[in-house]
Amino acid sequence: DRGIGIYVYRGESASGNPTSSSEGSLEWVDIRDIASRQLVEDLYVLLPYLLEQPFDAPPFSAHYSYDADDQLVISFAAS
Repeated sequence: DRGIGIYVYRGESASGNPTSSSEGSLEWVDIRDIASRQLVEDLYVLLPYLLEQPFDAPPFSAHYSYDADDQLVISFAAS
């Protein structure tokens, strides 16, 4: 099945500020504000899924593809 494979890892930091890079500016965003942000389409699905996982959950992978109606389909699996 064609698509994009993505591996997501979650970490925690006791302190520190995000550092911008050539990839863009970083900032902490309250999770309650995510839905009101302009994000790439997968993040509206990926972020809630990630945040509902227990902190000690194993890493997971996600497979992205588009269906016949050009709608994004994301399936998750534990790694």
